[in-house]
Amino acid sequence: MSTFRRVIGLALGLGLLATTLAGCFSFADDVTPPPGWKPTPVPPTPDLSRLYPMQPPDPAQGRIAYQQKCVECHGTHGRGDGPAAEQLPVLPANLVASETLVQAKPSDWFLVISNGRLDKFMPGFRASLDEQTRWDIIAYLYVLGTDDDKRQRGQALYERHCQACHGPQGQGDGPDAPDGLQPFSQPFFAQKSDADIATYLVNDHAPSFSELDGVDRLNVVRYARLLTFARMTAWLPTPTPSPTTAATAIPTATETPATEAAGTTTTPSAVETQATASPEATAEAAAAATETASATPAATLTPASPTPEATPTPEGAITIKGRVIHGGGGQVPPGLVVHLKGFDNFEEVVSLETTVAEDGTFRFDGVEVAPHRVFLAYVEYQGVTYVSDIVTAMPPETQDLELNITIYDTTTDRDALRFDRLHIFVDFLGDRIRVAELYVISNDGDRTVVPEKEGEGVVRYYLPEGATNLQFEPGQGELGKRFLEVPGGFVDTSAIPPGQYQILFAYELPYPNQQAEIRHKVDLPVGSVLVLVPAEGVTVEGEGFQPGDVRDVQGMAVRIYLGPEIEAGGEVAFKVSGFPKETPQGRVEEPSAGWNLPQGKDLWLLVGLAALGLGLVVSGVWLYFRSDEEEEKAETGGATPSEASTARAATEPELDETAIPEGLRNDPEALLDAILALDELHREGKLPTEAYEKRRALYKAHLARLLARGKDQQGKA
Repeated sequence: MSTFRRVIGLALGLGLLATTLAGCFSFADDVTPPPGWKPTPVPPTPDLSRLYPMQPPDPAQGRIAYQQKCVECHGTHGRGDGPAAEQLPVLPANLVASETLVQAKPSDWFLVISNGRLDKFMPGFRASLDEQTRWDIIAYLYVLGTDDDKRQRGQALYERHCQACHGPQGQGDGPDAPDGLQPFSQPFFAQKSDADIATYLVNDHAPSFSELDGVDRLNVVRYARLLTFARMTAWLPTPTPSPTTAATAIPTATETPATEAAGTTTTPSAVETQATASPEATAEAAAAATETASATPAATLTPASPTPEATPTPEGAITIKGRVIHGGGGQVPPGLVVHLKGFDNFEEVVSLETTVAEDGTFRFDGVEVAPHRVFLAYVEYQGVTYVSDIVTAMPPETQDLELNITIYDTTTDRDALRFDRLHIFVDFLGDRIRVAELYVISNDGDRTVVPEKEGEGVVRYYLPEGATNLQFEPGQGELGKRFLEVPGGFVDTSAIPPGQYQILFAYELPYPNQQAEIRHKVDLPVGSVLVLVPAEGVTVEGEGFQPGDVRDVQGMAVRIYLGPEIEAGGEVAFKVSGFPKETPQGRVEEPSAGWNLPQGKDLWLLVGLAALGLGLVVSGVWLYFRSDEEEEKAETGGATPSEASTARAATEPELDETAIPEGLRNDPEALLDAILALDELHREGKLPTEAYEKRRALYKAHLARLLARGKDQQGKA
């Protein structure tokens, strides 16, 4: 993979992940901001009115994608009973339950399939499934959750009450259609649930609809929705030509079985067989359905023509401009080439380039945009690719966009590099453990650190003896490309610009007799080590490691052990023993059950989220515990922490607690968050030094008192 593709791929992955996470939850809610703190702007909420398929969804294609991506958790029938369901901390949803389908909005489901639901341990499929396929899956779920009896009753009701105007296929071409009656459209059906549409029709939009009871209204709405899908002629009964001939043949509502009922229907369709038959029959029916679909004449399976509302239209063009800035204070070289890339669902659709002006500015005019199109710009300088922030176009609201790029001179000197934190997560797999290590690496200088020679590494990462099955977070790279294997570990060949970055990888170790030692060197100084293990049944022992609080990490109770600072070339070393006693739901499990951490890319996401949510607080706890103890020893000649804190409290002046926000006064963790937020603001130049030092000293002094008070109470207990 070229340097450009590697950098752009990583930038896109991280950028879109950040956008996705911002829409799910905000860790800023856990931080009490100090005066002057301004949160990073959250990307605008997607305009759901623009969220609909560009062409009719195809349930046949959706079935294929569902079997590839969804069946393991949600099961063949969509009931949340797939083979992997019991291994998840949260049981998957029953997607075909009547109450679920009636209230579901396709646009909401589309966002869930695209972005995932971390609280439900569901991954997003934005990267692996194109947009149309995600809509196809939704169409398949409606087919899967609508049995033949319900479809037949819906059809009979439709023919009696709707077909005269809307036509047999919902195209608005019935014999009694008023002028201007539009076909059923994707924008309308994608934005509304069955219940929404039923209510809409009762409210004077379909006079005959009020004659039906609630169940029948939903049946006819479901049938109308199915008409909007592609190739439904292969699965729906042939419509009756006359809207009156079926009036006496309408099945009664009481004959409609519940969607969740097991067993086969009287006349199952090819696709519906999967939702009602036994697993053995399901496989045969699926194969038969595939053969039938391929053998049916094309005229029978031709999708309905897209409605006028569903046809994409040009959204116009915008100007994208920006500036190349030299982060080290140097001059931007003349003639530097700026590349602009635009992506729809990770597919490159825009590729332009220009050169910077003498003042470092650049400009792209007439750039075509479309909803949710992602743009970034990049330059190559001294052999390193520098990428702008990632912005998303949301026409017609989006006007012009600005993309700035910061470049740096290069150096091979590593003195400015350090590991701020090392997070280590331990997962239990019976006779082995999986260890995920997340390094937060900082470059505090004003130059990009590069390898001394091409093909060499900038930073080396060591593995414990006996480590196997080394894996890297998807999108970061792989062995033989970005990462090169060396004795005892691997090296990272990527250049490291000024700023903060992270690298995440995992490996496995034997776990005989439910104990193992994790010991390896570190290439750079480490500010703090955090080890996260299940809260019950597991212990961590090692020089300098202290047990911390139990915290919730995405629904799992974990205990944090705080490790010491480590010099460059030193070792991280600790022993893990025991086995989790309970899963997050409190069920007692056998040792082979593991800790129920998610697998694959969900593991990487969970680890990253945990590190983001806990890193500042936990590293701050260690910093202040350590600094307090050092001060106590220096001031008291080795007195106990309780004695030292008592003596210090007697000599320090009274604090003006009214200057501390009320939400911080009795909450050490919130106070730590505020202190670290102050540090970040000052480091970014957003807080004057005098105000920063004054408020930081106030917060730290009050924190010391809170910690001393807590220790005294523990001692008395």
